Amino acid sequence: MSRFRKLYPQALAAIAGGILTTEVGIMCAWSSPYIAQLIGDNSPLPLTKEQASWVASLLYLGRFIGAVLGSILVSYMGSKKTTFLTAFPISIGWILIMMATSPTWLYFARVSLGIGFGCVYSCFTLFLGEVAMPEIRGCLVSFACIGAPLGNYLASLTGARMSLKTSSQTYLGICIVFMIIAFILPDSPHHLVKMGNLDSAKKSIEWYQGTDKVEKELEDVTNFVRSTTVSSFSERLAEFKLYHVRRATILVVMLYAFMQLSGLNSLLVYMETILQNSGSNIIEPSSAVSWVLLSGVFVSAGCVGLYDKCGRRLLFIVSSLGSGLALALLGTHFALKNSNIDWWGSQWLPLISLFLFNNAFVVGLGSIPSIVSSEVYATNVKPIAACVANLTASGTGFLATKAYQPLVDLVGESYVFYGHAVILMLAMPYALLYMPETKGKSLQQIQDDLIRK
Repeated sequence: MSRFRKLYPQALAAIAGGILTTEVGIMCAWSSPYIAQLIGDNSPLPLTKEQASWVASLLYLGRFIGAVLGSILVSYMGSKKTTFLTAFPISIGWILIMMATSPTWLYFARVSLGIGFGCVYSCFTLFLGEVAMPEIRGCLVSFACIGAPLGNYLASLTGARMSLKTSSQTYLGICIVFMIIAFILPDSPHHLVKMGNLDSAKKSIEWYQGTDKVEKELEDVTNFVRSTTVSSFSERLAEFKLYHVRRATILVVMLYAFMQLSGLNSLLVYMETILQNSGSNIIEPSSAVSWVLLSGVFVSAGCVGLYDKCGRRLLFIVSSLGSGLALALLGTHFALKNSNIDWWGSQWLPLISLFLFNNAFVVGLGSIPSIVSSEVYATNVKPIAACVANLTASGTGFLATKAYQPLVDLVGESYVFYGHAVILMLAMPYALLYMPETKGKSLQQIQDDLIRK
């Protein structure tokens, strides 16, 4: 059987996931160009700075709701159907922005987008983890994660060239393309086995993997699902008393917390403002933002094959080191500027810092939490554990975004960036000591390793 036949169905699933993460990237970076427009002169929908702060941060409040909703849907409908349904709150969000005539419309739109955001990270990585072959699982999930930096770039590009209404129509169109692709994808064999539909599970394995050993794969999936499935919610909660389940959940929670507290949200939302405040005028701030975000797309694409070669742990450590160094340099620039020290590198250091942070981030911090979350959960606790991790990401993302401007007003940019750098320095020993390597292993092998350790 040809290699193309074996890989293209899984690649199609990864493309669908990539479109979803592109939507997430757009909604995260959307605030940077459009809030600058909405609080500026000649605003099409005038906002105060306080209202703008809520528009930026309500995305993560909506993610709270989506995290819970997504986990419930995964439990009853499976990861594939839930992945398809995420398109609806995202579509509603863009429609509300298209119709917006007051800040209230934007508040509801951002909450709706956030619900879709939360649902995405409750299901799409689980779905890809269930349909991918072990040897390319990291590659597929990382490929799907390219969508996030691509969405960041698209938001900066359209924000500089399109009106609020036109750009929202464009984003809605992208969402419709996802719905068409996701509609034709079969359910994952894990969910079908869980539902007792073995014939459909067999067809799903044959469709996704194109293997000649369908019966053997079905037996493996059936054994995995039955060995990790419990019937009631209370029994699922009881599973968290087991050491390996707690370990897997804490691992993913910590990875997402480091990701959200890295300074990513502050830089995405306020990057143009940060460049303006830095005093760097080598490049127009809006153009510089686009170039920074575009570089992340290429670096992310170049890293797709590395996750199954170098492993997850090494790249997470390298990413944390590079991102932490970048924020330390940015903090140092503002410390020197606030001390009225003018030196020959003051014009280019902010730009170099932002390029370094964005590119180092996408190497590991931006994708490895999603890769690991697709691998370490047993079937019985996937929805609850994914919900806990998603709620952690939502909470830390909301706090980091909402607190940025008040913290800058209180202590200044330099200490805020130094604080993020310290958090990233803590991520390295955590990954070295507590993060297991999962590359090339089946889901059952990963569970066996967690139990043994």
